[in-house]
Amino acid sequence: MDEHTKSRVDVIYDTLRERICLGDYENGQILYEGELGREFSVSRTPIRQVLQRLAFDKLATVRAGVGTAVTGGDPEMLQRSLQIRARIHDLIADLAVVRSEPDIKATAEFVQFKADKLEGASTRAQFWGVYRDLQAMTNQIIDDDLLRNVDEMIFFRTAPALMRAASQDMSPAVAALQGEVAAVAERIMADDPIGAFAARSAQLPAYSALLP
Repeated sequence: MDEHTKSRVDVIYDTLRERICLGDYENGQILYEGELGREFSVSRTPIRQVLQRLAFDKLATVRAGVGTAVTGGDPEMLQRSLQIRARIHDLIADLAVVRSEPDIKATAEFVQFKADKLEGASTRAQFWGVYRDLQAMTNQIIDDDLLRNVDEMIFFRTAPALMRAASQDMSPAVAALQGEVAAVAERIMADDPIGAFAARSAQLPAYSALLP
């Protein structure tokens, strides 16, 4: 969705989701409607809608009488979600539900450039920038609304835990991401976007190994 067409709720939701993935909020931290309403200059109603969406996406948990707490999910659920992502990418490749985008090769080159600059001393924000851009690039060429939405949801569901794991030991996380970017970019430059999803599926075990 274009930034200019997003609703206020969408913008706030994207902002809070980004903060959760980057670790700006600690796991278990309570998100208070009043505080967020004052920060974004809105009433509690849109904030409540945003928190409900975060809870639906398993990025937060509603605690009765307490509030909405940030959550990263349990390891078993995260591993299962990564396996689901792999199956979805395989399904996209098998069904060939992809579409061409005029600037996809330029985007792949840019993501590759950013990935090549990562190193063991890279910050969490630098890692997240490449990881998020890779996801956005492949997600936009999925030519099926349902698969696109599910792929996006599961990506963000697993992102906070992966980001926490990456920040503990950046070197293997960077190696996994650089390997995925290289494999995906190679297929896109070869005019094989279907192969890009097969490459993403094959790479997911490397991320799974980062989780506790």
